Amino acid sequence: MFDRHTYRKGALVLHMLRSTLGDDLWWKGINLYATRHHAGTVETADFRQALEDASGRTLNVFFQQWIFRGGYPEFKVDWEWDAAQKMVKLHVSQTQEVDSVTPLFAVNAQIVLTGDFGEMKQTVDVSQREQTIYIPLLSRPERVEFDPEDVILKTLAFEKSPTELIGQLSGAKTLAGRIRAAEWLVDAPQTERVVTSLARAMDSDTAWGVRQACAKSLGENKSEVSRKALIAALSDTHTKVRQAAARALGNHADQGSVTNALQRVFTTDLSYLTQGQALKSLAKLRAPKAYRYCLDALKQNSHSEWIRKAAFEALVELEDKRGIDLAFKWSAYGKPERARTAAISALGKLANFDKERADDIRERLEEFLDDKAPRIRGSAVVALKKLSDTESLPALRRYMKRQIRFGPMKAARDAIAAIQKKAAEGDQTASVKKELAELKRQNKDLRLEIEDIKRMLGEE
Repeated sequence: MFDRHTYRKGALVLHMLRSTLGDDLWWKGINLYATRHHAGTVETADFRQALEDASGRTLNVFFQQWIFRGGYPEFKVDWEWDAAQKMVKLHVSQTQEVDSVTPLFAVNAQIVLTGDFGEMKQTVDVSQREQTIYIPLLSRPERVEFDPEDVILKTLAFEKSPTELIGQLSGAKTLAGRIRAAEWLVDAPQTERVVTSLARAMDSDTAWGVRQACAKSLGENKSEVSRKALIAALSDTHTKVRQAAARALGNHADQGSVTNALQRVFTTDLSYLTQGQALKSLAKLRAPKAYRYCLDALKQNSHSEWIRKAAFEALVELEDKRGIDLAFKWSAYGKPERARTAAISALGKLANFDKERADDIRERLEEFLDDKAPRIRGSAVVALKKLSDTESLPALRRYMKRQIRFGPMKAARDAIAAIQKKAAEGDQTASVKKELAELKRQNKDLRLEIEDIKRMLGEE
């Protein structure tokens, strides 16, 4: 199983384990594990035993819930200040569905409270479906943070006021805390204060991750302040911030300042990814020269074909039928493989804009199911799924039967299921429309009968 569970979740779980033990005991355990099992074969129990022997701690609960079972905690948190008792009441809920795979988790979570008393940290045990944690303080805190270092693998919904979030965005000491504040502010009322705070943080925060999060949130706001801040962010020193700003500007109205800024980025930025994002935003805005820029992009070589990939995504965004011939050309054998995959992916979507060529596109995509390159075959499966033509089901079933690896087999099975589902929904919609038409006809006939009866009664 070579997926996110193995690699990304594995890394996150090891990070939690290191945080649980502390650096000294962690490295002591790692040293014992490597020494004890050097040049040998191991299993998870050997790793756990080495860490327990080195630390003198029992890790059964940790391994049971994070290694041998699935899922993760989904926390919903809010707090209130009890002025009479001078304490914070922190309400914590685990909202994930608990079953034979996903447990109710038991974790030690750090709470950080900040106010005129300074900063106070406290570690609390969270292990119940619903619980309230009481934390005595000298005065009401300005903000409360739950797991500010983002150690625990989780989702977190924390109800906070805009004022608290603005304070967290500017004052939280941790990167995760400031990023969360930027992300959560997008759901706050978009007052001038909120937008200005995001723009200020995007301009001044030293961490590019925070500036990137601010750009994403500002993309949901269409104000002049937001627009000017995002245009300025196109000159940020970090490419990921420039990418986020270029993407966010695609949500703004097509004003000259936005189009000109994105055109400059497309033609001059040193990052292929940023250039590509600027092109896609130009297409989203239906900029006058967007199609021409797509043609220019198809002539440009780039690492992993990022520019040509962006060109085909932009052609889809433009809903331009001319992209079909371009996609046919670049999907052909002999073109760079990653450019072919981008063209194939575009074909599955461009067919929606030229129904007369849908059959030609489907047949071409079915041919790619026999291509020598696995990446091309995989792209064809995804494109046929997007096309959603029941005529492709026999070819997909033949492809699925030929597979010996789980990944391609599952992709084909998912494509078949999606096409069948959409066809069934279409049949159901057609049936409902037919029934509605019949009801309208019957209603019309009934009105005519009533009018006839009224005329007869009048004559009598």
